[in-house]
Amino acid sequence: MNKDEIAWVKSIDEAPLKEVAMIRGRWGRMVELTGDGESGLILAVGRMEPGTVAGWHDHPEDEVFLVFQGRGKVRWRIGDQEFEAEVGPGSAFFKRGGIPHNMEVTGDETLVGVGVKA
Repeated sequence: MNKDEIAWVKSIDEAPLKEVAMIRGRWGRMVELTGDGESGLILAVGRMEPGTVAGWHDHPEDEVFLVFQGRGKVRWRIGDQEFEAEVGPGSAFFKRGGIPHNMEVTGDETLVGVGVKA
């Protein structure tokens, strides 16, 4: 294991962002510790342009998504009930693994956030 795999400091601007299947916007993982003996931690950066709707999706990990810039609306489904809430700079959206969710950019500024999954 080299020293860069043990500890580092990076800007979220350094994350290699790209399109991801089934989720609109640009996303990139800065940390992914999901191998044998690892904690299962994932740290991802996301950027969504004004008017973008991510699309309904789910994943097995619990997740917290912290918004740094922009405004949006998150929706999630539990059983046959749907919920929604506004998000903006300094707000966080949490959901357990397996919960279908969606995010839409509602403002005229790019939405930038960091997601942590475990």
